[in-house]
Amino acid sequence: MTGPLRVVPCDVCLMEGVLDDGQICPACLGMEHLLAPQQVDCPACEGWGVTDDGLACTACRGRGSVSQLP
Repeated sequence: MTGPLRVVPCDVCLMEGVLDDGQICPACLGMEHLLAPQQVDCPACEGWGVTDDGLACTACRGRGSVSQLP
């Protein structure tokens, strides 16, 4: 019996998230388009939800205010 599994860097997203038994990385789930971008403050709604890869803010969806959400 081996010792506890180590968490090692994922070859896809480079985050520490792959177990050395070959399981899928829990950070990116093996999907290359989820390169673990960092969340930063949205300049429009000042919410915490814009990713530094330029995706729309997850709080205001690019509308500039969370109060404008349907």
